[in-house]
Amino acid sequence: MPFEEAKIDDITIQGFPAYNINKPFHPKSNNWLGFIIKHRDVSIYIAGDSDVTEEAKQLKVNIMILPVGGTYTITDKEAAELVNLTKPDLAILIHYGDIVGSKQNAENFKKSVQPPTKIVIL
Repeated sequence: MPFEEAKIDDITIQGFPAYNINKPFHPKSNNWLGFIIKHRDVSIYIAGDSDVTEEAKQLKVNIMILPVGGTYTITDKEAAELVNLTKPDLAILIHYGDIVGSKQNAENFKKSVQPPTKIVIL
């Protein structure tokens, strides 16, 4: 469930809401999840198939792993807006170039993110 936590030694894994806001594919009522993984002073947000939610706008994490494609997930523009708002140290794009999204989406994202966030395009 969203916000539930599991702890393994000094690693905490927290379920985080993953849902669509203006698409029918992943409704909030399903309680589907992304995750926040915390180890010591490092926190990683893995968005899952989600749009930019109000919950995500409040995140303070070191690393964001974001799916970009626009059909089931956020667009490159929305991803950049989230990163620019929350300012993680590092942002990594996933979920593009196969079913939906393209390498161009990744390049658009990279051009739109403001320093100091570093970008990794896989």
